Amino acid sequence: MRVNAGYVNSTKKLLTTTSGCPILAKNEYLLRHDKVCTHLQYSICKALGTEATGKWYTHVPKPVYEEGDITLFRNQKVHTNREVVANRSDIILKTKKEKTCTLIDVAIPADRNVVQKKAEKKLKYKRLCTEIQRMWNLKCTIVPVIIGATGIVTRSLRKLWKLYQENIRQIHYKRQLYLEHHT
Repeated sequence: MRVNAGYVNSTKKLLTTTSGCPILAKNEYLLRHDKVCTHLQYSICKALGTEATGKWYTHVPKPVYEEGDITLFRNQKVHTNREVVANRSDIILKTKKEKTCTLIDVAIPADRNVVQKKAEKKLKYKRLCTEIQRMWNLKCTIVPVIIGATGIVTRSLRKLWKLYQENIRQIHYKRQLYLEHHT
């Protein structure tokens, strides 16, 4: 089987442009990363019924949202008693009533590195997750949101996102029921 040289060169150029170019990586990668984080934060806020008005791309993220028993941190350091190198996840969703904490970290690697990056993120935040469980007495989960530079996502991310949206809806529904019965 013979591969067209033009196809190979154009594929290399695309990969370099989308995720491998050191010049573009500084700005373009960070811009894509921040847009994904903003969209995630907006979606979570909207599902919880907090300050999510307008469109996601006009949403101005705050470092901390608090709504009842739920706290949402955006790019905030977690101060721990023990030294943890990776102590700043992109989004931290803390639910006191459910006694859960979710660390959401985003990466947009080259498509060929999507699975590898997912494993890296889980390993990177494992120690922080352990410290959060110990300090805050909450069950901690690491959710790596890995989207390939051309939009490829893993099957597990699609399944996890559906499950996560359902959990957020249930939390919002329980809060509304509580407010209806106690006001």
